[in-house]
Amino acid sequence: MKRFLCLLMFALILHGVEVFANNDQTSYGYTGRVTLSITPAGPGADIMTSHGYAFGSGVTVGGGIGVSLSDSKFYDVLCLVFADTKHNLMSESKVSPFLDCKLGFATDFDKRCYAFLSPAMGIDMGCFSVFVSYDMVSELRITHIGFSFNF
Repeated sequence: MKRFLCLLMFALILHGVEVFANNDQTSYGYTGRVTLSITPAGPGADIMTSHGYAFGSGVTVGGGIGVSLSDSKFYDVLCLVFADTKHNLMSESKVSPFLDCKLGFATDFDKRCYAFLSPAMGIDMGCFSVFVSYDMVSELRITHIGFSFNF
């Protein structure tokens, strides 16, 4: 019964966001976002910002920087620099699923650099997004759940 009520509440919230969202995925020009994500399996968080150009068909290309914090044996703090592509699958809709991919490098400032790849999928709801990403930093694999503010 609790699961049903939670799902019903989530559906009502999503419907309310859909009614009031003002998604701007068909516009051209500068776009940016600030992202906060956490690691559900253990202590860790990412803070990133991406900036780029929207081509009007739901496709955005740009780049960004970020910081990844972790309590793992692999690293404590990583600085991320990446290229970022995003595609909204329903660019005409107020609520749109999207695919996103970040590709770049990460450094822990201890004379080590790592390859960084982070595919993600989520839902844009106006100027907010919710997503799930799978970060790959060298041999480390981390799943993140995140939230972003889009401008």
